[in-house]
Amino acid sequence: MGDLDGSDGTIMGKMLMEHTSKLLNVKERGEKSRSEKLERFFSEFQSMKALKKECMWFEPLMEAIIVNNSEVQQLAKLNNQTSDSQDRYLKLSLLEKSDGYSMGSNFLYQLSRAATEDGAVSSWCSKYPALREFAEDHSFFKPLMSNIGKSVNTQEVSESLPSE
Repeated sequence: MGDLDGSDGTIMGKMLMEHTSKLLNVKERGEKSRSEKLERFFSEFQSMKALKKECMWFEPLMEAIIVNNSEVQQLAKLNNQTSDSQDRYLKLSLLEKSDGYSMGSNFLYQLSRAATEDGAVSSWCSKYPALREFAEDHSFFKPLMSNIGKSVNTQEVSESLPSE
């Protein structure tokens, strides 16, 4: 996993998000396709398998961003309501699996507020010092998230345009 760099993050982001914009028009099929793609991402890539074991919050984080269905949104909301301390977001070692849903949901919020995807990633990492620590240790992370952000924003623009 230490061998992954920024260009790997860019490639992984594009791979995860390619061909999903057309599927988003058919909501159920889109969710299923994105879920399956995310499942393959964590089962077929050795580095992601290792990351999933090392950081149990990472897969839920990605699920909250990429799948973003009502079930995932409920998990994020429940985690926010039941968490008694924000201190766990200060260090990677304190993060729990359920924190991934909350942080992923917040990424989408930051994305909707920022002028650029890179700005959203920076704001998001500032909000969660543990993510900033993760990004410093894993150079692929920010390019991955920026590319996912670009795809999410492109999909939202496409959905808002009138269909012919």
